[in-house]
Amino acid sequence: MLVYDDSRNVFAARLWWMLRALGYGPVRLLDGGYSAWLCAGGEAVADASVIAAVEPSPVPADWPLCCDREQLRALQAAGAQLVDAREAVRYRGEREPIDPVAGHIPGAENRPWQALTDEDGSLRPEHELRAIWGDLRGAETLVVYCGSGVSACLNILSLAALGREDVWLYGGSWSDWCSYL
Repeated sequence: MLVYDDSRNVFAARLWWMLRALGYGPVRLLDGGYSAWLCAGGEAVADASVIAAVEPSPVPADWPLCCDREQLRALQAAGAQLVDAREAVRYRGEREPIDPVAGHIPGAENRPWQALTDEDGSLRPEHELRAIWGDLRGAETLVVYCGSGVSACLNILSLAALGREDVWLYGGSWSDWCSYL
């Protein structure tokens, strides 16, 4: 299964995560999205073809790694490292265009999803991703969140590209967390 978008992979990454969580696979992402496809000589097709139904693969007992607020608190208490995928100004609480409260979850590090792709929307090369993630790659448990659980999936995808298949998503993300403040 191939997923793509034309928005720096952020929505395709969410679909990639969701399909995997539901047991569909293998799921691949068209790096660079629709624009990269066209630039590489791919053709645009206007008709909608009918796709044959497929059976999902069995989902492992520990998948999907998705937590709610209470599970997040338990993971934090057990030493999990939180990562906020929103842009730095939102993480720092300087600007919050969506939620009624600005800021971030205590203890979270900031790794904005936008930094994970280049200007053309392609995932950065492995050595750049390793530099962006730094020591966080070695955390025993990683939990990523964003504003609403969408853009954090690009962070999860980038970590999977580096071999980390065990990263949690806090699905409610900042919108859920700040609703309790």
